[in-house]
Amino acid sequence: MANKSLDVLSTISIEDFIESKYNKKAYLIVLIGLDGVGKSTQIKYIQDIITKNNYSVFTPINESLKPYKALFEKISLEAGYDNRLDLLGLETDQLLISLIKWNSMVKIANALDKENTFIVMDRYTYCFLASAKCRGAKNESLINRMFEFFPKPDLTLFLDVPPKEAFNRINKRGTDSMELSFLEKHYSAYMDLQEAKNFEFIDGTKSIEEVRLEIYKRINRYFPFIKI
Repeated sequence: MANKSLDVLSTISIEDFIESKYNKKAYLIVLIGLDGVGKSTQIKYIQDIITKNNYSVFTPINESLKPYKALFEKISLEAGYDNRLDLLGLETDQLLISLIKWNSMVKIANALDKENTFIVMDRYTYCFLASAKCRGAKNESLINRMFEFFPKPDLTLFLDVPPKEAFNRINKRGTDSMELSFLEKHYSAYMDLQEAKNFEFIDGTKSIEEVRLEIYKRINRYFPFIKI
């Protein structure tokens, strides 16, 4: 029954998804938090324990923003601008970023009505709503509207790492960069979300094994049929 390459092209049209004409049968778990807190590592753990319990798992690819950013930085410089924000403006930039993420996330549509299936997501709507909020984009309400079609998760795990620690981890990783001030604002924006009261907070400063144990405890609490 376990199948990480779940066929999701069979039942629900995108139009039905947008019109909310679907019957959610799958379980939805999302893992969120700042960049650099270890979400990708823990997503693999969640996938493993679910497949070992003979349930199918579908995890859509989290589209990277690096190609978009690199392209528009190049176009901006060639056009005589300092950066892509000078060329596009904050609201257009945030909208394009949100559209890329929306298009990635909408791939869960046809998995939603599959029984004995878990949809496990690295990042979710809350991440992009918090991003728009902390950047001060004036089209935040439009972005909220874009993402409201996605269902409420059965379990939202927030991997909680202080911004300074996340900043240090990102620098140590060396594959990308992010300003500490943005991480601080992003963290505050998460906490300001109305949905934050329903998050299950996991102390991400602990060891990988300790974090995994806490994640398993929460999964087992919400889904008692999932065992290590």
